[in-house]
Amino acid sequence: EEGEEGEEEEEEIGPVDISVACMLLGGVSFVMSIFRIVNYKDDDVRRYAWNVISHTLSIFMAVLFFQGNREFIDKIAFGVGEKMKVGIHLMHCGVYLVGLLATIAYCAGVWEGPEFGKELDKEKWVISDSMLATFGDPVDENKVRVVMREQAMQKMSTQTTDLENVASPSPTASDSGKPAPKAKNSVYNDKYGQEVSVAYKKTVFEERSQWMHCWATLLAHCAGFAAIFAGGAMQQSTFFSGHPALTLFPVGIMVVLLMCAFQGSNAMRAKLKEQAAGTGREGKRAMLVHEFCDEAEKDVLALTISFLTVQSIRYALTTQLPNEEGLEEPVKYTVTMTHAYLLWLCGLVCMGLAVGLPFLRKTEKAAHGHEHGHGHHHEESNLEKLGTSVMNALAMMFAWCLLWGARCAWMAQASPGFLGLNVLSISARILLALAFSTVAVFVTIYLDKIADGMKANTKDPSESKKSEEIVDKIVSSIALMVGFSWEHSFDGAVTDVANLNEAHKRMTKFALGLIVVVFLVGPWQQFILPKALQLQELKKARDASQLAKHLEEQHAAQSPPQTPTTEPSAPLLAS
Repeated sequence: EEGEEGEEEEEEIGPVDISVACMLLGGVSFVMSIFRIVNYKDDDVRRYAWNVISHTLSIFMAVLFFQGNREFIDKIAFGVGEKMKVGIHLMHCGVYLVGLLATIAYCAGVWEGPEFGKELDKEKWVISDSMLATFGDPVDENKVRVVMREQAMQKMSTQTTDLENVASPSPTASDSGKPAPKAKNSVYNDKYGQEVSVAYKKTVFEERSQWMHCWATLLAHCAGFAAIFAGGAMQQSTFFSGHPALTLFPVGIMVVLLMCAFQGSNAMRAKLKEQAAGTGREGKRAMLVHEFCDEAEKDVLALTISFLTVQSIRYALTTQLPNEEGLEEPVKYTVTMTHAYLLWLCGLVCMGLAVGLPFLRKTEKAAHGHEHGHGHHHEESNLEKLGTSVMNALAMMFAWCLLWGARCAWMAQASPGFLGLNVLSISARILLALAFSTVAVFVTIYLDKIADGMKANTKDPSESKKSEEIVDKIVSSIALMVGFSWEHSFDGAVTDVANLNEAHKRMTKFALGLIVVVFLVGPWQQFILPKALQLQELKKARDASQLAKHLEEQHAAQSPPQTPTTEPSAPLLAS
């Protein structure tokens, strides 16, 4: 009887309980896996991991913000014609491009006085121990050990008499007579008497660069998505939607329109350089504006070209043109694994082109003598910028093909889909995102081991750099794939919550997207993005040191050996 009563008291487990239990277990496991990969015993793997996390967050924050704005715009422009719809999306894209340019100019200090250029070069001793809450805070340089040692040696030098005309050793001079480089790392004693690591950094420059990385990335993504919707609206029009080949024309139209829009940015950058040259300044702010604007514009072009081209490929393979968001609602064809295999094959071809074409381009430049020396700034022409954007787009197409191919593979299973889940359900989206994230971890580690093996087999840094560039290209594509898979999950979650407010679905989605972005952008900009940038700078510094060492060894090997010259000994005097 007691057993029967116990069975009656057991709570019935429903599908919601199972979903919550799986989310709890999976969430904890996923967070622990992230901690493991970002603390991996390899700096390259750490760099890849932080880049993937940073890219993922930037992508789905930008998409959520853009989708919220688009919902608001669609509510205002409901029922407009095809041409007006394209025009609205183009204006939406233009707003982001203007905001991008203005934000970069503001962060670079373009509208501040000429003295601000000197502020960018000022260096301060700051706490470099990232485990402390005071990380990045400036310290009194008179308490830094290396500064105290230099001051003590200078004081001793001034008190030393020069009776025998023997120069006292200078703390800032090397044996060759050239000034020794100032130490960039040291320690100081904090208020607890503990030694704390400090570094000598250009704090204002790093802070402004971090701002520009943050807002340039987000606004470039938003502009790219607005351009995608403008091109997608063209593809959906009756004029272009009749055949897959015709849907490629909007890709070219969007490229031309974007390149024309970028001319305003080019004019502003040229003016900044002229002003700097006219006043005899080095033009560091103009260089910053050029660097970040150029990178953002390539990102916009690559996103637009990649997504719209993959839309045309999917149309050719399935006979159904996806909507502006890339969804096929409703699906009007029978989905099979063949569709998934063909999409994955197209992705592999695109990745092969993305990896191979840059090396062919470098070889051609070297053959024609177009290589520029180290430190020489070369401004790309419009054609070169377009070529670079197309190569980046090919890598992005690899990610898009993998993503849409996985969705086709899911739908190809028994109805309604794999595990009995519809591919558009939140559970299916999260499972796909988790699967992509898991694959990304193992692929990143495996690719790094391959790159390390290739690096160990060659002493030429240029050869090892080629393998690293290939790995970087693939990891960047994987980051895009992971980012959009999680964005689809969050977008679905926001949409489902917004649907609870039947009267104001669009405004609710706009508000929820804005709240999520505001909640996430701060931690991303303050903690995640700096980690990714610091590891990138560490990689650049190590590459520069390795290249300098290699050049020294080459120079020593090519120099003829010097035989020591000995003076003839004096003849012995006869006694």
